[in-house]
Amino acid sequence: MISMIKFNSDRDERYQIRTDIFLEDGKKIVRKVPETSAAEEHIKEIFHNQEILLKSYPNCDICPASLNGKELKFEFIDGISLGKRY
Repeated sequence: MISMIKFNSDRDERYQIRTDIFLEDGKKIVRKVPETSAAEEHIKEIFHNQEILLKSYPNCDICPASLNGKELKFEFIDGISLGKRY
């Protein structure tokens, strides 16, 4: 069951991704999918940024993401984002 879909077609096509939040096995999951072929690289960069965050903030819990083909998935976490915390 999908509980939210977000898409912004006004963005540069390199950043046009769709974000879905849905239930999978009783857990909220966030999925990011490129809406254009140009946005596929942006999905890969988001995944790569996870590695950078893990090295830069070793004492923080970074939500693990999985990259399956063109689709990035991670568990939804309620809380304060790093952007709001710092």
